[in-house]
Amino acid sequence: MLAPVPILRFRCRDCRRELTRLPSFLVRRGRYLAMVRDRALVEYAETQEPVTRVLAADGPCVRTVERWVRPLEQPEVVGALEVRLQARCLSWREQVLPLVEQDHPRPGTARPLAWRALQMLRCLVRLDPQRLPLSVHLQLLSPSLPSG
Repeated sequence: MLAPVPILRFRCRDCRRELTRLPSFLVRRGRYLAMVRDRALVEYAETQEPVTRVLAADGPCVRTVERWVRPLEQPEVVGALEVRLQARCLSWREQVLPLVEQDHPRPGTARPLAWRALQMLRCLVRLDPQRLPLSVHLQLLSPSLPSG
C-alpha cells in the first residue's frame, strides 16, 4: 500500500504567493520518481541502444523517455552545465571530475555528448549539499524543458 508523501508549502506574507518544497525523489510536474528518470538518463548515455530499449517493458512510454534524454544531446545544455559548474567550483575539472570518472568510468558503448553531459550532471550532484538527483539538476538547469 502506498503512503502519502508530505509536501511542504509556504506562503509569502508580502506577496501571498505559495512556495512548494518537494522531496528530493520527486521531479516537479513529473509522474515518475527521480530515480526512474536518472536510470533512463544513465542507460541512454552508457549505451548505443535506441530509446525504445532503454527501459524495461514496464517503464515509461518511449516518447516520455525521449523527452527526458533529449537534453543530453544538446550542445547548449552542455554549455549551460559548464557555466553552472564553473559558478559552483572554479576548479571542478581538477577536483570533482576525476572523482566522478573514477566512480563512473566511460563504457566503450557510450554516446559521447550524452556521456559528457551525464558526467557533468554527476559533478553537480557531488557539489550540491542537498544531493539532488541528476534529473532534478537537469530540470533546474532548463526549466523550459517539457516534463512528463
